[in-house]
Amino acid sequence: MRLAVVGGGPKAAAIAALAECRSLEGYRTPEIVIFEPNEIGASWTGRYGFTDGEQRLCTLAERDLGFPYAFDPWHPRVSGALLNQFSWQAYLTDTWGYGDWLDRGRRPPRHQDYAKYLKWAVDRAVRTTIQIREQVVSLAYKGDWSVRTRASVHGGFDGVVITGSGPPLPPLLGADPAFVFNAFDVFMQERLLRPLLESIPFEDRKVVVIGSGGAGAASVDWLLRSGMPRSQILIVSTGATVFTRSHAYFENRLFSDFDGWNELPIRARRQALDRLTQGVVWAPVAERLAETDLVGYLHGAAKKFELLPTHELALIVDRDPGPALPGSAPPLGSVSVPATIFIDARGFWFGWFVQLLPQPERGVLQQLRSDPGWDMSLDSGFAIDHPMFPPNLHIPAFGGLVHPASTNLMALGEVAKMILDRYDV
Repeated sequence: MRLAVVGGGPKAAAIAALAECRSLEGYRTPEIVIFEPNEIGASWTGRYGFTDGEQRLCTLAERDLGFPYAFDPWHPRVSGALLNQFSWQAYLTDTWGYGDWLDRGRRPPRHQDYAKYLKWAVDRAVRTTIQIREQVVSLAYKGDWSVRTRASVHGGFDGVVITGSGPPLPPLLGADPAFVFNAFDVFMQERLLRPLLESIPFEDRKVVVIGSGGAGAASVDWLLRSGMPRSQILIVSTGATVFTRSHAYFENRLFSDFDGWNELPIRARRQALDRLTQGVVWAPVAERLAETDLVGYLHGAAKKFELLPTHELALIVDRDPGPALPGSAPPLGSVSVPATIFIDARGFWFGWFVQLLPQPERGVLQQLRSDPGWDMSLDSGFAIDHPMFPPNLHIPAFGGLVHPASTNLMALGEVAKMILDRYDV
């Protein structure tokens, strides 16, 4: 059997590691083919956007490619092999860094160091994993899946795993690329940002960040620690404030206790996902933001950009709160927020993979996604379960109801297991 993985990030590395260990322990497992146009862990290196590479992981280093290393009665020796061969500690031991990491207090790794760990793991999975450094341009299903890249066609796949967050959301109306950056490439634009900011006196220098989730907070954190000119920073978001996520037992437990998660009703699962994974900032980043008096917050919905009579670019923010309680303040309407630069951190297009599919599969998926509860149609392996759709297209980015770790780094080992169990032959 063969399994294609589109994207060479943490999920691909976790799948490769688990497949390798199952093979090492004598269990049959599919061949893993990872399609990644740049390099394994590219989005974490700081060379391709998303990060400058210097930011530290917000999750603990021990939540690595095999976590939570739960006992699997069908593969009883695999958890131990994973821990010995592919854990964060195994990587540091192999690269002579374990003692230094421990001496420094077991700090979470920098993104660029995490990228090296991912590459080390995939390179180590020599029995089961093939790396193809090509850009995927389309998928097709005719009895089995085929993957077309810019250079060739690769067929005979029993399933396809889609990973990665996709490109940023389209810019707002009126966005001028000379002054409006996005959370994907802002980290690579220092040569443009610095002179823009330095040309404005501090008292008039303002940066507006649209979005209060992880991407927005990472952008603010980068501005504060990267040596950029001191600026007043305003976060604009529809949330009431910047919500914080910390390491707490009962919250963390939801990500590693799969049986407990399955016992929760759908309503409770959605509440947990909203609280723990969507539009929240990890405590270490929130604490750094709290250490400065340069960061402010404005509640409202960013609508568009307009050029003011003063030739300044301004963000139009809708502050109308909707129906008001008796005795409360009247609706505020829209306000113009001028700034030196803007960073659009509203999020990324997680449905980017739809464009890879042919008709009629694309039409079926688009119809499914028009239903707010469409994510309930994903099966236990994060694949679309619909009679009009081909089997085994795994999209863990939409699988939060199935397992809360499908969209993050909290339990990569469990997510990989749920996908590979489909191909336990």
